[in-house]
Amino acid sequence: MFFRKIHLQLKSIKNLFFFPLVIVHIFLPLISYIMSMNQDISFFEYFIIFSQMLTPISSVMWTMFILIECIDGKGNELLFVANNRNKLFDCLTVFGLFFITIVIQFLLYSFFEKAMLAEILRLFFICLLFFGVTYFLVFLTKSIALTLMGLIIYIIVNVIVDGHDEKVSFIKYINFAYYDKELFINQSLPMLGISIVFIIIGFILNKKYCKYN
Repeated sequence: MFFRKIHLQLKSIKNLFFFPLVIVHIFLPLISYIMSMNQDISFFEYFIIFSQMLTPISSVMWTMFILIECIDGKGNELLFVANNRNKLFDCLTVFGLFFITIVIQFLLYSFFEKAMLAEILRLFFICLLFFGVTYFLVFLTKSIALTLMGLIIYIIVNVIVDGHDEKVSFIKYINFAYYDKELFINQSLPMLGISIVFIIIGFILNKKYCKYN
């Protein structure tokens, strides 16, 4: 019953279902290949760079799309139907399903470049951070558009800010160095803690939003 509900939610977003899949599985490999053709940097290095920029926001697009009817416009009465008031488990399931497609992609690439295996772990923590921020912002702002704008601004800041500056290094999630134990401890574990905090606050805001006024 639960997975049928998830299936219907994904079906309801229609063609938007394919948008993040096209970005991650077609556009990213294509742009990485084009960039590597006349450069010393390999396809896989470019793929790691671009995947850190675009895969995290792509991983939460299904979540945002299925929440549109619950948050924006007159559709928000859907939150009060039966016991489907809190959307955390629905959103986590959708997020997990999309991330499985990412894992499959990186596993295939790992046959040609072993470093891609470690990138799965790095991307999981980054994508989980984006999920937490998304879930928090959706119910804080009650707007998908503002949430998406916030995520895009965060990506732009990460691209242009110098990560070596200690004053701003805490906001950086993009790191083009190969993933190792040091990055896991110094970047991924703090990111996990921040993600959990955002998810918990989002859960609380979701519960408050479910109270009919």
